Amino acid sequence: MSHKKFWHGWGSVGAAAVALSIVTLSAGCGDNKPAGPKTPPELNGTWSAATADGVLSLYINDGAFEMRMDGSPIGKGTCSASGNTFAMTADQIHGYMMGGLFELKWYTKDELKEAVNAMLPTPLTDAKFEEQFGDLFKPQKGTYVLNGNTMSIAWEGDTQVFTRQ
Repeated sequence: MSHKKFWHGWGSVGAAAVALSIVTLSAGCGDNKPAGPKTPPELNGTWSAATADGVLSLYINDGAFEMRMDGSPIGKGTCSASGNTFAMTADQIHGYMMGGLFELKWYTKDELKEAVNAMLPTPLTDAKFEEQFGDLFKPQKGTYVLNGNTMSIAWEGDTQVFTRQ
């Protein structure tokens, strides 16, 4: 199953290290509100975008985000906006985004590494894990434009258009 990138770095993850087919990430909004930079109030709320793979939902609440694909959770973390720059960093991903290979629960980076290594005869080194899965947890930045109930975010040339729900 292939997925269009909707957020740079959260595209299809190579599964060479684990010989598994892993699907793209979509995230859901977290309850924990970050102490640092927040999003402008006009970005708070529920946004959705049609993709080739289904409906991507983005929930933003005062600097916390959650993403879902067709209602299923895929990731959550913190987000901020300054000027026309929108930034997101996942601190958890959901087992759903891993193509049904893992338990359907939230995973921190360390928990994901533990789950991946539990499936392998030889655990991944830290470097190999970072190579295969590190991008899921790295900060992502894009340029956004808010126009009424429409928000467009361009992630390195790939633009996603969301509509406020």
